[in-house]
Parts: sequence; C-alpha cells; structure tokens
Amino acid sequence: MIQAALDASVAWYQVCDEIRSQTPGLSTSNAVWIYPSLESALIEVSTLLADRERETGGGRTIAVYPKFVEPALETMASTLSSAGLSIRALPETDFSAAETWASELKTSCLLVAFCDNDRFTGRVRNTDSVIEAIFAAGNKIPCARISFESLAYRQIKPKSFEIFLNVQADGVVIVTVGDRFRLNPRMAPYSMTHAGLREFMFVHSMSSGKTERSRVEEFESKLPSPFRPMFAAGEARLLDRAVWVAPSHDGSFLRERILNIVERDFSVLGKIVQSGLATLSGCWGAEADLSKNAARDFAISDERRQEWLRARGMAALDLRGTMILSSRAMEEIGVSSWLKILNEAAS
Repeated sequence: MIQAALDASVAWYQVCDEIRSQTPGLSTSNAVWIYPSLESALIEVSTLLADRERETGGGRTIAVYPKFVEPALETMASTLSSAGLSIRALPETDFSAAETWASELKTSCLLVAFCDNDRFTGRVRNTDSVIEAIFAAGNKIPCARISFESLAYRQIKPKSFEIFLNVQADGVVIVTVGDRFRLNPRMAPYSMTHAGLREFMFVHSMSSGKTERSRVEEFESKLPSPFRPMFAAGEARLLDRAVWVAPSHDGSFLRERILNIVERDFSVLGKIVQSGLATLSGCWGAEADLSKNAARDFAISDERRQEWLRARGMAALDLRGTMILSSRAMEEIGVSSWLKILNEAAS
C-alpha cells in the first residue's frame, strides 16, 4: 500500500518496492521501476546506459532494433541518434538472424531493443533465438525486451543482462532490470502522480495476469459475416484481445456505430469499453487510444504512421478494416451481446 508521502516520488519508490517484494526470484540487485508510457521508459533506460558507458570510458556506441516493428523504438532511436550514437535499424528478417550480427557487435553494442509481440494485433514473434544468439559465447550486450502482454508483475523476471519492459493494459510500463546492471532512474520517480500510482496499485492488486483465452476464442469463432478473424487457429498471438477484419467497412465508421449502439442499449459507455475498442483505420483521429497515451504517441490518422503500418506488410484495405477489442471490454458487456452489436453495426 502507498503510505502518506510528502511528494509523489516517495510514493513511486514505495510502489516499486512493493512490486519487487511480490515478484518471486527477484533480489535487491533487480531494480523495478514504473513509467506512464513505453516511450518514456525506453528513452530513460537507453540514455542511462549511454551515460554509464561514457562515464566508465567504454566504447559501446551502437543501438540495434528491428524497424517497422514498434513506434516507440523509433522514438528511442531518434533520441539516441540526436545524442550522437549510431543506430542500426535492421529489417525484421535480418534482425531475427541475430547470429549473423551479434558476435560482430560484441564489444560495440550499447543496446539491443525488440518486442516479443505486437502492440496492435498481439501477434507473437519468436524472439528466443535472438536472445540465444545475443548471449552466446559470453556476450554481455544489454537487451531491452518489450512485451505488450498484461502479465501480473509476479510473473516478471529478466535475465542478468536483460531489461524487461512489460506494457500493461492501461499503458503503464513495469521495467524490471537484470541483476548485472547498476542503474539509478532520474526522471521515473517524478513521472507519475499520487492518483496515478494509487490507480495502478488498485488495478494490479485485482489482476491475476491471466488472459481470457476462452472468451476471445469464442468471440472470434462466432463473428458474423462479413467479418473474419485476423489470425488462423493455432497462430502465435496474445489472447488478451480479439482482432478481426471488416473488408467492406471503414474501421473508424464501424467503431463509431458500435459505440453508439453500446451507449443506446447499455445506458452508460464505460471507459473500459471506449478505450478497449480500436481500429487501424487511417480515418481514426485524435480520439485514438489503443493505450492511455496512444492519441499523443501514435496518431493512427497521421499519414506517416499509416505508411509505417503498411511497411509491416499489411494491405491498405486490411488496415482500413482492422478492429481490435480487448478482453476486458468484452467482459463488460459479454460475448453474446458484443456479437449482436456487431451484427447490427454491419447491417
């Protein structure tokens, strides 16, 4: 619990200590920090590593990440580049073949940053081979590993040279630092208010960290025509959200229709429902909130972002009709009610 504190920074340290004490296997050598967004977490972690390298006279000056995978990585790269570091943004296929570049960068790489899964669709990437290649033959390259699966913090434990960034459903990021790092945060203790910290602790004290697999699978299996699930059965993906494509509809228009029906039939339009229904349509503007901070951090309607999304291999019409519904929002109304709403919205 957060005790009375003179300022929010003291409460921040109390919350971080609480998380660490409830995470099995963590020692006092494992730092735990929380941030209001992934962008703020990545920028601080990477600049802390860069500053430590300069202070110790080290020669690590290269940051590596897969391009067109996650917009927060682009923000981090831009910040590091402006500070004079070298950036290697590799195509995802080249990045996945880490054995071809990890040994070459053994002593010059400051940071490798990547995502285990996709911020938007929840598609899971096979990153185990990347980790194995990076840490092979005694490599000690720091890795920033990002996951958008809303794990309970009791399940988070990084490797010694790994920094694990777990993005929660509300956009808050839990950063767990491997036991071989000696880093002290600078901005993190001042980045969240008392109210934000209390809300965070309340939400996560109620969470088991389990995704509602059966609810999502039932919803996707019963989607009315013309909707189709994005993922085939058995595909590697997160099951904390349903993802489907409406090929003959614009997602922004469909989202507005769906929320109007929800408001009409259920009287009140809850925050969870409103923020839990998203689309990748380029017509979806300033109200976009795939996470709490997405309207500011990733404007779907920005044409540069649409180009970025298309560069990941999605067809323009699929992007236009892609819809995402969180399991929490699904629970608010129920699967059967959501299916009826979709059927009406598509008619």
